[in-house]
Amino acid sequence: MKKLLANLSSAAMLLPLGAAQAMCINNATAPCQQIIVDMTGTKIACLLNMETESSASACMVDLDDVKTQVNNNSSVQANNISISDETPMVIQAWGGRGSNSVSSEGHSNVGGTGGYAQTSTSINAYNLNNFSTQLYFFVGAAGAQPSGSEQSHCGAGGGASTVVSALDLSLFSTRPILSEVIMIAGGGGGAGGFNASGLCEFGGGGSGGPGSAGGVAIAGTAQDVNAAGTTNQDSDLENCASDGGGDWDAKGGAGSGSGGAGVAGIGSWGGNGGGGSSCSPGATAKWLNADISLDSGGGGNTDTASCTAGGGGGGGGYGGGGGGRHGNSSTYSCGGGGGGSYAVSAASSGGPQSAAGNPFGANGGVVLQFLADSSGSPSPITVSQTVDASSYQQGDTVNVGLSVQNAQPASEFYMAALMPDGNTMYFVTHLSPLTLRQGFLNDPHSFRPLADRGVIPNLINASLPGLFTHLFSGAEPSGRYHFYSALTHPNAFGNGSIDDWDFLSWDVDSFILNATDGE
Repeated sequence: MKKLLANLSSAAMLLPLGAAQAMCINNATAPCQQIIVDMTGTKIACLLNMETESSASACMVDLDDVKTQVNNNSSVQANNISISDETPMVIQAWGGRGSNSVSSEGHSNVGGTGGYAQTSTSINAYNLNNFSTQLYFFVGAAGAQPSGSEQSHCGAGGGASTVVSALDLSLFSTRPILSEVIMIAGGGGGAGGFNASGLCEFGGGGSGGPGSAGGVAIAGTAQDVNAAGTTNQDSDLENCASDGGGDWDAKGGAGSGSGGAGVAGIGSWGGNGGGGSSCSPGATAKWLNADISLDSGGGGNTDTASCTAGGGGGGGGYGGGGGGRHGNSSTYSCGGGGGGSYAVSAASSGGPQSAAGNPFGANGGVVLQFLADSSGSPSPITVSQTVDASSYQQGDTVNVGLSVQNAQPASEFYMAALMPDGNTMYFVTHLSPLTLRQGFLNDPHSFRPLADRGVIPNLINASLPGLFTHLFSGAEPSGRYHFYSALTHPNAFGNGSIDDWDFLSWDVDSFILNATDGE
């Protein structure tokens, strides 16, 4: 990467004379919107904050301010850990997800996941390389939904890329070059639209194809730091494999038929999805916290006369994904290709070896993960449960006891049974009277914590025998059950996924419920 002073000089030359430019705002008091200590007490995640006290959007943090906020955090202090200028720091970025498409008949296709980029450094190494501790981040939004009179049949938009830089790219009047950025996480491709001829049903009017994922670039691993986005590979869709993913340094391939190609260059327009005899781009995804001179992919609008389906827009990235082609009266419309990703070479080791789950949901985001320094013997947070037998029959009672050590006041407690079908769960939401709430393992949004959190003591060692009891009446299905107890960070599953950093501590036991002889 170029040295910062040289880049600042070149950036100034790109500004038009007399133009009023809005500089990135720094959130000095709360650069982290959330600080998470993992269950081992050794990793700290800072989710970068886009909001300020004045409600203006922040797109810059000073790493010295991050260090101060992290070291003053109560969970960090409770684990007797801290970070310094030499602490290994992993920068993680996710691009915006491609939008789903939905027909007026209720059919739907899924947009591609946003790309992922990662590199490793430290505050000191970052400062030495860039002559500054200021880090700029531009967060890609999820793909835009189609709009207009034919919105129920249009291809959906590709997601915008997330860009991390040591320069304020909001001051650039032209597209930056690769040496002026640290990492790019490409956007996911938009889902293909639906053909409105006939009844617009599967196999009749035809359905659209899914969008494809953005690239994955992890510095210092076997995954190349220059990663092309995924090409649409759905074998059920005619010719969809040609709807190209964005290369890291070139344009994405054009979709066959009317699908457009992505444009070469960072954050380029992912090709518009094709559709009908006249196709115009749909709304494009935007950056959530700044205006920068980059583009993202719009889905293909349909032509109202023939009402053919629009292909999905390609994701933005370093080389936008190709737009999906449109179908005909009996075939599919293809999803857009994913945008490419890029990460500068790592200055230190550490960090995940594969793409991590996105804690921000459909939109992109940036996380700084620190491999913390221990300043003493940490007080571990532990949850340990006991189930009083390994098998039960009708008429038996199961008793679950709990031991908790050093629970944090702000944590949430979950207790749930996973049924023999492997997906249905029942969560204990109240102990008196006992209240169970149904949820599903494949839908973390359905998870519910214990409402009376006060029964779990904080910051001490506590034993709670017989916390949960249940008499098997015979209405329960036979098979193997799994019983879970967990302490988590607040709203841990609000992003709809289950990630390692959601948990402070957890435990699981299993038992078998046998049918009685008369059954």
